[in-house]
Amino acid sequence: MANGNGVPEKVAWILVRDDRVLVTRSHGRDRFYFPGGHREPGESDGETLVREIDEELQAAIDPDSMVHFGTFEIGEGHPNHGPFRMICYTADHRGELTPSREIAEKA
Repeated sequence: MANGNGVPEKVAWILVRDDRVLVTRSHGRDRFYFPGGHREPGESDGETLVREIDEELQAAIDPDSMVHFGTFEIGEGHPNHGPFRMICYTADHRGELTPSREIAEKA
């Protein structure tokens, strides 16, 4: 979903564990990315992150633990997209991180 300026936005989860950052790769893609996704109409960032992480990694984000990590603008130079904005959060979770059908692997 795009913001008021028409720039698509993604809400992403930043998980650092043992000095490593969690990334995922979708089936049919060769690049890894931070797990998360686009807002559905009317969703908050917290609702989006909870839904996306459940869909992608079958884990439950604790929305009360979310802390804004940073917002990053990705410009025209990105090879697979036009410009977009990535709004990143750290958050606690419950459950094992188990890739769903849409996720080929996590690293």
